[in-house]
Amino acid sequence: MNKFYLITLALAIFGISFWLGGWRYAQNLKQVPRPFEKQIGEELNFSGVIIKETDRRENTTLLTFRDQKTKAIILLTASPFEGLNYGDEVKVNGKLTKPKNFITNSGREFDYVNYLLKDGVAYQMFYPKIEWVKSGQGAKILGGLFKFKNYLLAKMAQVIPEPEVSLLGGLLLGAKQGLGEEIQTDFRRAGVIHIVVLSGYNIAVFAGAISRGLAFLPRVLGIFGAGVGVLSLVLMAGAGTATVRAGLMAGIALFALLSREPYNAGRALFLAGLVMVWWNPLILFYDLGFQLSFISTLGLIYLSPIFAKILKCKSQGLGIKAVLVTTLSAQIMVTPWLIYKTGELSLVALPANLLVVSLVPFTMALGALTGLLALIFIPLAWPMAQLTFWLLHFQLKLAEWFADWPLAVIYLSSFSLWLSVGLYVLISWGYLYFKNENQNQ
Repeated sequence: MNKFYLITLALAIFGISFWLGGWRYAQNLKQVPRPFEKQIGEELNFSGVIIKETDRRENTTLLTFRDQKTKAIILLTASPFEGLNYGDEVKVNGKLTKPKNFITNSGREFDYVNYLLKDGVAYQMFYPKIEWVKSGQGAKILGGLFKFKNYLLAKMAQVIPEPEVSLLGGLLLGAKQGLGEEIQTDFRRAGVIHIVVLSGYNIAVFAGAISRGLAFLPRVLGIFGAGVGVLSLVLMAGAGTATVRAGLMAGIALFALLSREPYNAGRALFLAGLVMVWWNPLILFYDLGFQLSFISTLGLIYLSPIFAKILKCKSQGLGIKAVLVTTLSAQIMVTPWLIYKTGELSLVALPANLLVVSLVPFTMALGALTGLLALIFIPLAWPMAQLTFWLLHFQLKLAEWFADWPLAVIYLSSFSLWLSVGLYVLISWGYLYFKNENQNQ
């Protein structure tokens, strides 16, 4: 097949893929129920079910509610003391509004409308009257996982105080809301917020730990058990896009292990991304978590070997050089896109990640053991809880210290898309250059 036909075939595949993507995007938008466009601003009554885990924050509670008649999804902002949970059937009375975009600290407009629309949310209500009807109207397995998660967090809270226990909840289960806005802001300024949203790194640590823990079982049972564990963790964490992406890649790795086929992380990443974007194309454009998760993993897969060779170390492990390799690889890849989307550049992200991320595997291991012992008998957990507390406390203080540095974050509101693309072209050139150099040696 000559060059002309190869180019024609490539263009044809690109054109068909682009058309299919556009069609799927339009279909996804049409599927979002929006039956109340002419009743915005009116006080309305609804009856339905809370369809997602309750998002309890410092000053508010966010409830994702689906109307029983129209299937329209409404985001309810309620008081922080609202004792409602996933699967509760409720009656709601309040003023219906539409989401609005807002301006961030960097002067950028955040597309909040489409950010909610990607999850099917077309409307909002602020502090409506909510009347509980009955529980148990959601998926039984999911409801059970959420109950276990809350029970485990409550047990850990008996032996570890706030805010350390909330940080542990974020590391293990993605439950970061209890940290409060001030601490979360410190983590963002320090560039380490990713550790408390159950990112791919946390999932990888968990998957590796559970695989080693089940090594005594027959091979097939061990792989199946690891798969169930990863799936349970993804669901308990709320199935955010970054978590789902990591879970899919872990699932592909386990399938490769089961079938005794070689695992290619790059192919697994693109397959996981393709499945997720086909399922919901809106995440490709409006979900920054998915975008950063995909890009950072891309860096870990393709840039880590280069930095590992430069620093003469393995790209995996717990040593300071290995942490430096993974940190550099992820940070270099996400920074151009992160600046473009947020207008913020953390100047302390590299040293903060080197110190904080290196402690995460130990903290997760001690925290999981503390939680397990707390489930069995609270006094048994006290010795382990003290070690876990001091590790968590140290990480909180590190984030606070880095966030307080002068010029820890600078704002680049004029950073354009083309500048971001140009930096990625430069990174790609550097990758190809080093790859060719290595092949010639």
